Amino acid sequence: MVVRNFICEHCETVFAKDAPPSRVYKYCSPECTSQFQKTRKRKRTRITKFCETCGKQFETFPNQVKKGKGRFCSKTCSKTGKNNIFWSGGPIPVVCTFCDKEFEIIKSQFICSNTKQFFCSQGCFHDWLRIDPSNVPAFKNGGGSYWECNNCGKQFWHQGKTERRFCCHKCCTDYYSGEQNPNWSKKISQCEWCETEFEHHPSVKRRFCSHECHEAYQQEDPANNPTWKGGVTPELELARARMVYKHWQKAVFERDNWECKICGKHGGGLHAHHLYSFREFPHLRYSIPNGHTLCKSCHMKLNRHEDDYLRSVGLDPQKPPLFF
Repeated sequence: MVVRNFICEHCETVFAKDAPPSRVYKYCSPECTSQFQKTRKRKRTRITKFCETCGKQFETFPNQVKKGKGRFCSKTCSKTGKNNIFWSGGPIPVVCTFCDKEFEIIKSQFICSNTKQFFCSQGCFHDWLRIDPSNVPAFKNGGGSYWECNNCGKQFWHQGKTERRFCCHKCCTDYYSGEQNPNWSKKISQCEWCETEFEHHPSVKRRFCSHECHEAYQQEDPANNPTWKGGVTPELELARARMVYKHWQKAVFERDNWECKICGKHGGGLHAHHLYSFREFPHLRYSIPNGHTLCKSCHMKLNRHEDDYLRSVGLDPQKPPLFF
């Protein structure tokens, strides 16, 4: 290889390259190559035109001019006014049917209108409809007439020849709810608890006049409850299901500030532990000093070491007190 000097065709600077005698370098760098090619391409493939709408100068390709294009600088100019392919002669001045105000509409709206009635705003259109019901586009079948509501007595207009008895759905519902309903039938029964007479539908069997009487009837004797099975629930479950047990739990938690007595955990899944067994000492079941707040994990670990825990709090496992 021999070092040879070349002249850049773009920046006209001299640069040296290792090249064989048959190789010729035209540009000193890739940047000069790209810049020169862009300039050369622009000069050769684009021509200058003036926009037919706004008169702005722009560049386009010769092949586009041959096709009849390249007349406008942008799509906006190509669709403005008469240049638009849907141009139909521009807006047409019309007069508002209601307020006699003059305004313009496009020609297609004027041609497609069957009534040739135009309005400058929605407000004028609605006011025109309120003047006469016959102005409604759906006015047909002999027009309409005014009717009187059988429920509220209000007069209302309805199109067509069909008779209307109610002005709205609410009036219809109110009218047919109760004795005014043609299918209305009632039955008088006597409450089994308070012995008062009350009315009800014959298809519904009613023994009590209210929910209060029904609940009082069931609380008088458990056997009155349809779910009663003769007292098969164990006595311990009944004792834990009473409200006094729930109140005892809450009182124990509040006394211990909702914290586990062993690990000090606050809140979460807490248990109210009986120091002396719930089963073996019934007289201490609802005694607040007999309860300690424990978390779930500590309560599970304590099940096998209850006597040791009693001794740690200063109590004798073998001699429970009569009361705390």
